Amino acid sequence: MSLPPGLGPMAGPDEVRRTVNWLIDYLAERDKPMEEGPVTVPGGLRLQDVVDDLMVHETKVYDKRRLSRITQLVIHHVGIERGRPVSPETIARYHVRAKNWAGIGYHYYVRKSGLVQITQRLDTVSAHCYRECNWISVGICLEGSFVDGRVPTDEQFAACRLLNWYLIQLLKLDYQNNLVIYPHLRVTRGTSCPGKGWHKWWPQIIPKAIP
Repeated sequence: MSLPPGLGPMAGPDEVRRTVNWLIDYLAERDKPMEEGPVTVPGGLRLQDVVDDLMVHETKVYDKRRLSRITQLVIHHVGIERGRPVSPETIARYHVRAKNWAGIGYHYYVRKSGLVQITQRLDTVSAHCYRECNWISVGICLEGSFVDGRVPTDEQFAACRLLNWYLIQLLKLDYQNNLVIYPHLRVTRGTSCPGKGWHKWWPQIIPKAIP
């Protein structure tokens, strides 16, 4: 599967530059009040900032980092299917109340519809993997439980692939031999996240066009 129309393998340098600059400007401005509803980034990625809507711990606060420290993107799944959508608000409450974390552990949450919700700032060292890995990685969680043959939706594949592409560009990651994007189980012991069959669908979230 290729990138969505507008940023395919033949995208020219001017088009790539305009698209990446748009995202950088958006991220720089996202602390300001924004219109309700998602923003559509050129290329088809739909972003919605919900950081300020999520529960945080009364006293604990996550550490901050320089973006230059980030070298990895780590992919997760929720791991449960409840018969109804699992929202980032629900996950944040669980992480704060049950795990006693400072806030939600993921930076991005990719809904089954393909909507990407921003759940932490990139400079936040949130608890989504193991110790020092949290300092150098971005946590991306896909809604759903990918066990017993279940896989992400086509919309999630497209959105996650494009999100990975953007983050690689934005953070200037050294993208060679795909040694940037990891499943959770490869960086944390004792977990099967994002599902035992992850290797079957993994290629569908890997960007195919990296300038």
